[in-house]
Amino acid sequence: MAGILITAGHDIGGDHARCREHFICKKQMGSGSDEQLGEIMLSQFSRRSSDDSNCIAGGTIGIWAVGTLIYKDRIGKSALESLLSDLQDSALEDLVHHCDGPFFLAVGDRSGRSLRLVTDHAGIMNIYVYRSETLCALSSSSMALSTHYPVTPDPDGVAQFLRTANVYGSGTIYREITLLEPASIYTLTASPWPVLRREKQYWKSPVETRTDLSFEKAKDLLAQTLLSYAHILSRQDLVCDFTAGFDSRLIVAAFSRHRALTELPTFVFGPEESKEVRLVVEYCRSLGIRNHHLTLGGEWEDMIHDYVERALYVTDGEENVVVYAPILLAQESKALGHGCSINGLGGELYRDFWWIQEMYASRRPANFERLIAMRILQYEYDYTIFSGTWRTRLAGVKDTLKRTFLDTLSDMDLNDSLNTLQIDNLYLRQKMRRWAGRTISSSNQIVGTLAPLSLKRCVETALSIPPGCKRNGRLVKGMIEQLCPPLSTLRMLNGAPCQNLTIKNAHMFLPLIIDLGKRGVRKAVQKALNRTILLDRSIGYQQSRFVSSLLSRASFQNDYCYDSLLTRDLYDRGAYERFYSHASREGFLYSNQLGNILTLEMRMRRDNIRQRFSFLEVPEHHPESRRDGLVYS
Repeated sequence: MAGILITAGHDIGGDHARCREHFICKKQMGSGSDEQLGEIMLSQFSRRSSDDSNCIAGGTIGIWAVGTLIYKDRIGKSALESLLSDLQDSALEDLVHHCDGPFFLAVGDRSGRSLRLVTDHAGIMNIYVYRSETLCALSSSSMALSTHYPVTPDPDGVAQFLRTANVYGSGTIYREITLLEPASIYTLTASPWPVLRREKQYWKSPVETRTDLSFEKAKDLLAQTLLSYAHILSRQDLVCDFTAGFDSRLIVAAFSRHRALTELPTFVFGPEESKEVRLVVEYCRSLGIRNHHLTLGGEWEDMIHDYVERALYVTDGEENVVVYAPILLAQESKALGHGCSINGLGGELYRDFWWIQEMYASRRPANFERLIAMRILQYEYDYTIFSGTWRTRLAGVKDTLKRTFLDTLSDMDLNDSLNTLQIDNLYLRQKMRRWAGRTISSSNQIVGTLAPLSLKRCVETALSIPPGCKRNGRLVKGMIEQLCPPLSTLRMLNGAPCQNLTIKNAHMFLPLIIDLGKRGVRKAVQKALNRTILLDRSIGYQQSRFVSSLLSRASFQNDYCYDSLLTRDLYDRGAYERFYSHASREGFLYSNQLGNILTLEMRMRRDNIRQRFSFLEVPEHHPESRRDGLVYS
């Protein structure tokens, strides 16, 4: 199923019905099953394009699922049937270790008055909770909750979203709405009052690497793990994202062991002039791989307004809608011909990309300030458009992120654990949960979405591998060369093959020297000009183009001028008007920032914000008084 709504409390029928209507009318989803367990009401919702029934009952036990459940090497309906059978004789706590995939489960005794809830190992399938004294509501859609129930903007959450298009930790832009924790079992009861209790965390990511693993052993172990998943997934009606980088190539290599390359559908999205797209098309032509190349045609200029509006409801405004609008188009294209989209999210855990700035691995605290600066706040941002108080709060986002990240790693001794493993765990627990999780949760409403590299056993294996094996992509290159040699010989964006350097293939790496020279020049110019310069702007569609298309329509431009903004007290009038007047220019540097602003404004216009709230009355930023995101008893 693509969506779920659960409400608990007295006299909740009207509330539940109105939230349910949001899924059907605004998110354009199909109605699935509706259940009532005493004072708990549950509704499931399906994709319009397919019958994706994801519930099952036997005797008094009912199971309702969102996302894709993998259970004991079974997937989908078969996995639910196997789990239901095992629940007849075993407790849920004893079975969750066999669960994998991006999923959320509600398990209930249909004769009782409570539900057991289970989140996936990384919290990738995002489930939101609204709490008050008289009710508890859970939903895969945060807007289904915030458009109906009264909400209060959370200043730290708002600032994080405006700066990063994300909110880290368990919070959201509203005080009353939070996320369920990953790898957790909850119990929801409604009598005598609604209580949501977190009972158990059933899985933790590794906090130590294995010292017994050589490079060859690590490569073989991870390859075997990935192949076991590829075997399960290869029977699905799937299409694989394909790029010129590491992650999607690794996935295609793994699937090639279970399907001939000529029978493996792939998908690439981007302009024809993109160097990456040209390489992928060349790969597919040379190896006979089936490939669908989607571009944004001239009609996109007319379609973008509709897609931005639809992206708001698909993403619930939890990510930049201008960024997601073309992704929505791509997901719809995949759904026309396939039931499952396979992507490479999570691949950073297999390489050194996120911790390359640590220089070397050792048992010491990672440099989180440098990580935040290089991997989260790396692009240009104009703080001057905000009013005085909010300018201070936006500038303080880096401190908020550092505190959140340190809280996330509270189970690790930072002075006696590998700095690289700290960052890998941080990537899994924050970036995968909030950024990748939001994208997968959104896209799952259009087409079944899976990221094999983020599955539990793959993650366990990847995190336990010594960091030296991951340097310079050694591990991934070695696996690709082992699983599918023809794929490893194809050159990447830097001109080199996807192989580890040896004496025999050294001549094939000459283009890499030129590429490194270009990167060195780019880095020097970036430092001199203090601005981001992309090595290849043709690699994908530029956000400035989308913003320019949106603002070309006078009605849209007028809707988001300063005087029309519901959130205008966040901004300095003169600075915002200058910023906004420059936004339609080609190459506008702050297109992502404006996209965040538009997303927040679009969402808050539709939400049920408490009338007494004012952005002018928000207290100044005091880090020590931050709100704890947890609301569970």
